[in-house]
Amino acid sequence: MSRREVMNQQSIRSGVQLMALGWSLSIFFLLTFVLCAALVYLLPADTEHLLARVMPSLDWRDPSNTAFGAVAAFASGWYAAFFGGGLYNYFRGRP
Repeated sequence: MSRREVMNQQSIRSGVQLMALGWSLSIFFLLTFVLCAALVYLLPADTEHLLARVMPSLDWRDPSNTAFGAVAAFASGWYAAFFGGGLYNYFRGRP
């Protein structure tokens, strides 16, 4: 067996690295939220925003709500990584 074939078999058996998946998803969710929150501040106040439709009871121009949303977006990335990646690894056969 060639070295490349051995490496391919090892990568197939290794499953998902939860730390790498957690950081990448969390940073992606956080950057996406920051982009949406920045648009709330940049666009006129009478424009309908996605964040206002998702959670109409919150005022997204309030900095504490924006900070809470950023923390929730970051935590959602870790939640998705641990449960999604953990289930994937479990059913793939990796402990």
